[in-house]
Amino acid sequence: MLIIPAIDLKDGHCVRLKQGIMENATVFSENPETVALHWLDNGARQLHLVDLNGAFAGKPKNGEAIRAIVEAVDGRIPIQLGGGIRDLETIEYYLDNGITYVIIGTAAVKVPGFLHDACYAFPGQIMVGLDAKSGKVAVDGWSKVTGHDVIDLAKKFQDYGVEAIIHTDIGRDGMLSGLNIEATVELAQALTIPVIASGGVTNLDDIIRRYSQLYGVDPLLVRAIITVESEWNPKATSSSGAQGLMQLMPGTATKMGIRNAYDPEQNIRGGIKYLSHLFSEFDNLEPEAQWIQVVAAYHAGPTRLREVGDFRQIPATNRYTQKVTRAYQKLHREMTEKVAYVDLLPPEFD
Repeated sequence: MLIIPAIDLKDGHCVRLKQGIMENATVFSENPETVALHWLDNGARQLHLVDLNGAFAGKPKNGEAIRAIVEAVDGRIPIQLGGGIRDLETIEYYLDNGITYVIIGTAAVKVPGFLHDACYAFPGQIMVGLDAKSGKVAVDGWSKVTGHDVIDLAKKFQDYGVEAIIHTDIGRDGMLSGLNIEATVELAQALTIPVIASGGVTNLDDIIRRYSQLYGVDPLLVRAIITVESEWNPKATSSSGAQGLMQLMPGTATKMGIRNAYDPEQNIRGGIKYLSHLFSEFDNLEPEAQWIQVVAAYHAGPTRLREVGDFRQIPATNRYTQKVTRAYQKLHREMTEKVAYVDLLPPEFD
């Protein structure tokens, strides 16, 4: 999964809209190029720009801000741009002036022939933005909801040759309420091209929840590991223990997609994927003991764990496992609040 920072432009400023309503805009910066460089310095591998005024007007409106961002980024990472793109001339202009991918939204729905022509003229550089509310596509800057089903249209556009689908849940966008994971997963499973989930990504919890659902790992367990890992590496507050995985078992880390020990997104993805892998290795154990063995194997490695037989004979792993256990207990209590807490741990971890 690729995490893409978004910069929404209104009147030349960086803003956040609540549910796509122009009047509900919060200005975060009056210098879009500075924001772009901030994301670049923090490891962004791609940028997503939206010309909000253009989306409502049906033609480009934030040209000066877009040019400033392109000049600041200077080709170091790809830039995708949407909003007000309704003709081939506009697409050609943007692609000739530093934009890598052009996103077509309203015009793709209203004039499908235009999208077909764009895919033919600019292969590999056209994405489609499908903005949805309750499974139906919205157009004209989200101001109108059509009767078109998101998945049906996405399949049609996939056949046209679009590079990717950008799926925005306008009921959640700008509300800081988390991704609509179910709708995004359903769309991704129906297509073979990439699906970019947009709208509602607030914090690390949204990313953990996404991966946890994909790989079937308890998100609280992942959060507990993140908590423990962050204790020894304060700068890596979004690690999931995959730093240790990369250091101790580089071959396994590579297999899980981890190439940079301090890339939070790679750590979370690789960590959860590895946990899922370990659960399958220890699936013959009782549930009460299974996840503790998995945490121990996560720290020491399954080969080492099997050689020793009992992780408590490995002092560092024993300490690590107990720390994760305590963190997991605390998170579980916080989640359940007044609901009776059911202790699933063996007696020695009470």
